[in-house]
Amino acid sequence: MLTIWGRLNSHNVKKVAWFAQEIGLPFVRHDVGMEHGMSDAYLAMNPNRLIPTIEDGDVVLWESNAILRYLAHRYAPEEIYPADPAQRAQGDKWMDWQFSFADAQRDAFIQLVRRQSGQRNLQV
Repeated sequence: MLTIWGRLNSHNVKKVAWFAQEIGLPFVRHDVGMEHGMSDAYLAMNPNRLIPTIEDGDVVLWESNAILRYLAHRYAPEEIYPADPAQRAQGDKWMDWQFSFADAQRDAFIQLVRRQSGQRNLQV
């Protein structure tokens, strides 16, 4: 069974968990990061100290877009990740572009979602 390591208030963990649900792939998830900390065992799996990480049998993988591509190729190849490189690239460009979008909305997300109302700086 797939194991997802990471907390659900992370965009990158959400997209991996959402994708697994979309393709009907059962999984278990463990909270890791921020208030949950990172154990030595987790850091041995993922030396970049970020989330998410997955375990799928003997496969341990981190970096959310790499995880999505792996899961798509392994569990839903033609419906999600077509063999034709031109078709596949149409999805890949949007998946990779999301980092530009994430940078553009990061300050608003941190101030409005991650911080409590008394700690927000709405001028950034």
